[in-house]
Amino acid sequence: MTTMTATTMNPTELTPVQLDNMTMNGDFIEAVYRPYGTVEHGWTTSQSVVWNTNGVAYAPGQSAVVKSGQFGRGYVIGTRGAAGKVEYEVPSADRSAPQDVVEGVGMGADLAPQSLYMDQKRIRNGGETVVTDAPIPGRVEAEQYSAMSGVQTENAKDAGGGLNVGWIDAGDWMDYAVNVAAAGTYKVELRVASQADTGSIQLRIGDTTVSTIAVPNTGGWQEWQTVSAEARLGEGRNTLRVYAAGPGFNLNWLQFTEQKPANEQPPAQQPVTQQPPANLLTNPGFETGNLEGWTEWHGASGLACKADADKPRTGGYKLTHWLAGAYQQLTSQSLAVPNGVYTVSVWARSGGGQKALHLFAKNYGAAEVQAVIGSRPVADYAKYAIDNVRVTNGRIEIGVWSDANAGNWAAFDDFELIRN
Repeated sequence: MTTMTATTMNPTELTPVQLDNMTMNGDFIEAVYRPYGTVEHGWTTSQSVVWNTNGVAYAPGQSAVVKSGQFGRGYVIGTRGAAGKVEYEVPSADRSAPQDVVEGVGMGADLAPQSLYMDQKRIRNGGETVVTDAPIPGRVEAEQYSAMSGVQTENAKDAGGGLNVGWIDAGDWMDYAVNVAAAGTYKVELRVASQADTGSIQLRIGDTTVSTIAVPNTGGWQEWQTVSAEARLGEGRNTLRVYAAGPGFNLNWLQFTEQKPANEQPPAQQPVTQQPPANLLTNPGFETGNLEGWTEWHGASGLACKADADKPRTGGYKLTHWLAGAYQQLTSQSLAVPNGVYTVSVWARSGGGQKALHLFAKNYGAAEVQAVIGSRPVADYAKYAIDNVRVTNGRIEIGVWSDANAGNWAAFDDFELIRN
């Protein structure tokens, strides 16, 4: 065990120290009050910094690589390795309160600089200051914030692994140092997961909210979906704040793509001959005015689906699920397709209140997959998609399912089944 030790003394006589980039293998760092010895050790340190500790393995019987309860505010910045936990919480009445500042637990591999000593040596030798701004356009990993309030990180069960930010309550936030290449309108894609439909994200630059994005119920804390919006950003370095206007979601990353006006696009070098991918569905927008090409199943309450002309997204018709009483309604299309990878999508809006409302794909050679629309109202048409559906049996069934209370309604338009 590495202990910050001192003879018994008045806490005002304690000297801050720095433990920089240390490796602990079956050992740990302890900076706490020590009631041991013929003459008590007492307070061992105050306002000391433990920077980027590498925990290879915990000491026997221990579950933390750093224990910090210093007299006065101490600092534990960054841990990494398999044994990276920190113990630092103290009761408000404890003499070591307020508890120490602890940031970047488990994120030391991304900490800049990795070593305070080596960074200062580099600067003294004429090196340049490390630039850690995230470039835009580009991807910003959620866990790589420069400051935060209220959140924690965990291992992400999403493509690419890594960490995600979770335990997000209303009012929590994360700040990111960014550098925008050019002023303009950017498409913002956010990788989110939630088992509630209360989440709402605001993107802020200073006092200005540049975008607000609703987080859908994706079906679980590690069931990931991508939602998108637009944001107007100014050129240069700035601090982007991701603010939780509504609680209950996880965030893995943000992707920024510049949206150029059509008259700013580079001229085509040759005539464009590539056609958009073919939509394999029959009557995907219900423009026949009926359910031609589709099948339906309903519960005992009766038929609750129809093609109608009330506020379609495109064309003259759409699909509606509605009944005056409580109902269950499935509308689907099953077809033969070549084996391969497909994307299924639909545009939907809803009055909310349903017990369950989702797009699905099944009977394609693997378990059913869903894009959850949820019970929250969706005022304007939003696109819901299921990516990477791998057909292995030459068939697929896609559709929408409503398990609804009396008077609940949902509208659907422009279904797509596209081979990737």
